[in-house]
Amino acid sequence: MRPRLEAIAGPLEGATFALSDEVSIGHDPCSSIAIPDDTLAALHCAVRKQDNRFQIQVPEESGVVLVNGLPVSSRLLEDGDEIKIGTSVFILLFSDTGSDAPLATTDLELPKGSTQIRLRRERLQGLRLVERQNLLVL
Repeated sequence: MRPRLEAIAGPLEGATFALSDEVSIGHDPCSSIAIPDDTLAALHCAVRKQDNRFQIQVPEESGVVLVNGLPVSSRLLEDGDEIKIGTSVFILLFSDTGSDAPLATTDLELPKGSTQIRLRRERLQGLRLVERQNLLVL
């Protein structure tokens, strides 16, 4: 599958956008990815293909774009990076490793009162897992 941005939060949540050589992102309806968010600049940022990699570039006057929680003006992107633009959050995916597939499944009986959660693989990036008394703690 082609590299893509999956919107996981914000007004475009659930949408997937294939990446081409250049993708403009902003609130301008002419943007490749037009986000209905008045806090964004008309052209808030762009994702450009550069030597088989993708780079995000943010014009000085645009405002803030966060990649994995850190503000950026220009950065080469990696598979699984989380990109926050205004109220929207996107995950960059290069591979076909199904993002909706759970990380693991189990047939174990859960103790009464406990909760089972499923996390998408890209949401685990940067988390530290610790095993405590037969429990996996984030």
